[in-house]
Amino acid sequence: MLDEVTGFAVDVCRLDPRGRRKAKLIQGKPTPANYYLEDRRYDGVIFIGQHAMAGTKDGILSHSQSFSVQGIYLNGKPVGEMGQMAAIAGYFGIPVIMLSGDEAACREMLAMQPKAETVAVKRLAGKASSLSLSHPEACARIRAAARRAVERIRDFSAWKIDGPVELKFEYYPEAPGTPAPALTRDDRSVAAKTVIYRGRTVLEAYEAWLGK
Repeated sequence: MLDEVTGFAVDVCRLDPRGRRKAKLIQGKPTPANYYLEDRRYDGVIFIGQHAMAGTKDGILSHSQSFSVQGIYLNGKPVGEMGQMAAIAGYFGIPVIMLSGDEAACREMLAMQPKAETVAVKRLAGKASSLSLSHPEACARIRAAARRAVERIRDFSAWKIDGPVELKFEYYPEAPGTPAPALTRDDRSVAAKTVIYRGRTVLEAYEAWLGK
């Protein structure tokens, strides 16, 4: 298990110690370019508590890596954080099989992996409010979806990106003294700052971004 956002969101005391492969937890920063997948010890990737990519309509706290990013593109294809991980997992032959998050994140997952199991635990209810399931109900649906995904693991294919690969970040333009989240929509649509990383493979492009 990878606690990828804060490094403190998962209680290590609640990991399941049963079974032949006892649960283990990775915490800490920075995340390496291979997302800890290089040894190919995993059959599939499951996202829990995932948000949609930057700019997604009706997304709750939708962003890509940070709120200063306007968009991320892999060989011209818009991707969010789930797409970035799916691409590197695909490089190692590992498919994405399930996601839980808000409704917008579920739609993004199904557009990328139509066979994936998804669980929408919340939806946007107002400009800055959400309507969520109860904790017990959300947990029950997530467990059921995870079980279904694992039981049909052979139905999934990894997302393979043929090289060479261009990974492009577009950042919101910032007026002096004005943080990106405070910009108006019109401000955000023009003259984005662009940073490009390239590699012969998706892993090389990630290494150019995150380091080896």
